[in-house]
This record gives sequence, structure tokens and C-alpha cells, in this order.
Amino acid sequence: MPIRLTDFETLRDWTCFDADTGKDLAVEVREYFIPDFSNWKDHDAFESAFARLKKNLEAENSKKP
Repeated sequence: MPIRLTDFETLRDWTCFDADTGKDLAVEVREYFIPDFSNWKDHDAFESAFARLKKNLEAENSKKP
């Protein structure tokens, strides 16, 4: 699962042109929910983001047979 270490504006403006396919892969990446760790230097913000990520990973893991 990817995590985001930059603000959304940077992600929104990012491009990643794939010469093989002719597509901007950044458009596809932005279609997915990427947990926000852009405020990782703030202890409380990091702990909150990590707790959400952990909860989501545990929920996803419990769905597997």
C-alpha cells in the first residue's frame, strides 16, 4: 500500500509520462486512495495517520480467507 509524504497539491500537479504506453501514469495513481503522511514531522498527526493506516490494513487482512 502506498503512502503519501507530500501535500495533495504536489500530487495533483505531478506528471509521470510513460513513453511505452503514451499515458500519464500520475493520472492513474491519483485514482487510488493514498493515506496522507505529509505532516509526518508532527507527532500527533503522524500517530493519527498511522493508526488509520494500521486499522485499514488489519481490516483488509481480516477479509482474506
